[in-house]
Amino acid sequence: LKLSDFKQVLMRNNISSEFSGGVLWCANGTLALRRMDAGKVTMEGCVSEEYYKIRELLYEQYAIV
Repeated sequence: LKLSDFKQVLMRNNISSEFSGGVLWCANGTLALRRMDAGKVTMEGCVSEEYYKIRELLYEQYAIV
């Protein structure tokens, strides 16, 4: 999983995002996506409509094991 590829998915869905210190900040800096050990991605932030939309996009792009 490359967060840079997921950033493109977010852009196609009109969701603002930017990298800072290896973290992909989304939805005007309210959500953070980080790569962790063993290829896992964590998503941190306030539960909101944007949170669920970004989570849905993430699930659509990648297989969950």
